[in-house]
Parts: sequence; C-alpha cells; structure tokens
Amino acid sequence: MNIRITLIRGLAGKKERHRGTIKALGLKRIGSSVIKEDNPQIRGMIARVSYMVKVNEPRPPERSGGEPRTFKKCGANHGKKGAG
Repeated sequence: MNIRITLIRGLAGKKERHRGTIKALGLKRIGSSVIKEDNPQIRGMIARVSYMVKVNEPRPPERSGGEPRTFKKCGANHGKKGAG
C-alpha cells in the first residue's frame, strides 16, 4: 500500500535534522508531494516531521485512457499568415 506525503510548511528556521528528513522523503518545496511505500521506516520519518507534512491516500489517475480525447474543430485561422 502506498501513501501520499505533501509538504505543507517551509523549511526556514527548522532543525537541520528535520530538514534532512524532508530531503530524504524527496520533498523540495511547499506543496510538493511524493508517493512512498507505507512501511515502518517511512512512518518513522513522517512522525519526526508530522507538523510539516500532510499524509493521505494517493489519488487515482485522472483518466483511464480507455476513451480517446475529442477536440472541437474550429474554423479560426489561429494567427497563420496567408491561409485564407
């Protein structure tokens, strides 16, 4: 089972050990997310920096890819020269 970890607080002024834990989790900026395997090692890292991260289930993919995308045909020239 996987979990999604999102950084919700900045690293400025935080302990070096906590910044290292965030880096080890693969988080870089506020709002960045990673999906990790749910195991005791990752849970321990999350516990150390729990005040800086949000943990939840990963979202399913947006599209299944079963149906092809359709696009509207438009008679507009879209800025092309000499077409019309």
